Amino acid sequence: MKKKNTLILLVVLLMLFVNVTPLSDGFATGIQTNATFRWNVKTAPSVGFNFYMNEGGWIAENDSMMMFHVNNVGEDIEGILTIGNASITTTDTNISIDLTLGVWGLTAWLPGLFVKVGQSNIDSLNETAYVAAERVQYNYLNGSMTSRYDNITIDSITMECIIFDYEQDPTGFSEPQLTHLAYALDTGVLVEARTSYSFGVPYLLELELDLTVSVDPPFIMIGLAVTVIVVIAVVIVKKRS
Repeated sequence: MKKKNTLILLVVLLMLFVNVTPLSDGFATGIQTNATFRWNVKTAPSVGFNFYMNEGGWIAENDSMMMFHVNNVGEDIEGILTIGNASITTTDTNISIDLTLGVWGLTAWLPGLFVKVGQSNIDSLNETAYVAAERVQYNYLNGSMTSRYDNITIDSITMECIIFDYEQDPTGFSEPQLTHLAYALDTGVLVEARTSYSFGVPYLLELELDLTVSVDPPFIMIGLAVTVIVVIAVVIVKKRS
């Protein structure tokens, strides 16, 4: 009986430890300080573009790598974005504007690289997307927005996603914005993106989440701690048997 009770206690402790890192303002637990995320830049603009929300500009090559290192997670996510020849300290909201990963209209819809998880957060994200594209007065980015749930497979890994497709109405003086964004429902991470527009110089950016990455420090620490708990459990059980 003592052996059984000990095992039950250790299982409970293990479950508590695995869940020790709560959601931070709705972001998934994997999105935390010192985590690094990578995306393949499948297509990049052929010329350099200036950042809107940050100083300087950037130019990247096709089939290069974009990275974001998380410095802080709060209501917004702060960190270091590296794309092409640029490396800047910024926020996810500013990245959404700088890379056109959203709709910056009368009502701003700026999901960027990460969105909050949980059904209520996804519902809010979806509602704001449609409002951002509404055909109302003074909304210069009015157009059509659609969303759906679907699976996306990368490197044999299938992820359930919410997918948004936005098409700006014709403007008469430029190429309208076309933006496709997909986010994994369990992690909130951008899985794929295709976004374009033109004010005389064509802008086209295509991204795909890179899944061939090393495990980040927070997950290593969790793995080590779980291993320690298992070893302790084995030792205790042997002593009491």
